[in-house]
Amino acid sequence: MPPTVVGFYLLIVMDPEGWLGGLWKGATGSPILFTFAGIVIASITYSIPFALQPMRAAFEKIDPRLIESARILGLSPPAIFLRVILPNSRNGIAASAILVFLHTLGAFGVILMVGGSVPGQTRVVSVAIYEAVETLQYGSAAMMSLALLPICYIFLLVVHRLTKRSPS
Repeated sequence: MPPTVVGFYLLIVMDPEGWLGGLWKGATGSPILFTFAGIVIASITYSIPFALQPMRAAFEKIDPRLIESARILGLSPPAIFLRVILPNSRNGIAASAILVFLHTLGAFGVILMVGGSVPGQTRVVSVAIYEAVETLQYGSAAMMSLALLPICYIFLLVVHRLTKRSPS
């Protein structure tokens, strides 16, 4: 779905009259919209699909004999998950976390809908770049964009290294 559509529905759900916004306000006494916490929840919600592929690949790489051996040795399913599956899929989980972070870094529509652009509170780099371009401050937009390039490139190299297939 387009980010603005996801952002719109999250705006409805996170409104103090919505189910999530109501729960949040009841628990904290303050609204979740236009806050850092709201941005985090919206970003994670929108970015989760990018985490699934590397995690699935990591889980599929686990030798089923390890799981079966753990079961034979009497480990419970939660113990198998914590002691066998998680340690053997940590690279895929780390790659997923990095991809979600990078996707969130570039998110725009969802962030703008749920967080707005409150200076010092909810303004994020993607929105700041847009606002700089909108006000014809191309130099500022170029500097912010240029700063993101090496960061994203380095993180993508790390993801590639973490998910590189070992020779069979």
